[in-house]
Amino acid sequence: MKSKILLIALTASITLNIVFILSLLNQNSEENVEQTLNRFMFDAAFQIQDEMTEEHYVRMSQTFDHIEELARNSMDDSDFSREVWQTMSVVHQQLTSVDHHVLELEPETRREISQTINHSVEEQNINEIEQNIHRIINENETN
Repeated sequence: MKSKILLIALTASITLNIVFILSLLNQNSEENVEQTLNRFMFDAAFQIQDEMTEEHYVRMSQTFDHIEELARNSMDDSDFSREVWQTMSVVHQQLTSVDHHVLELEPETRREISQTINHSVEEQNINEIEQNIHRIINENETN
């Protein structure tokens, strides 16, 4: 039963994200790409919750995949996309690595990571996300 629900949620999420990406590619506007990348980053941060489930993890990972794909496809036209791709690729690896898997982090640490992503996107300091998450994870290990 859980696997059917997860499969339905996964299919709906993928379909929705494909529609967004296709609409962006049709409009081919740097501003729209930036808005969509920001929305995807907010969505990824939303999936990193105190009580994070495997379903949240799957959606977070897919959202990071979409961010990386969209940013990579629009890097030639946008410095912002290049910066997002470089940063979010590393963040995705940080949160899914064996050493620091996001599901194994403390709820407070996940909350802080989510808030860091949101704050950095709001303040347009994308390049700070990677360093801040690295700092948060290291502080969690020392405590």
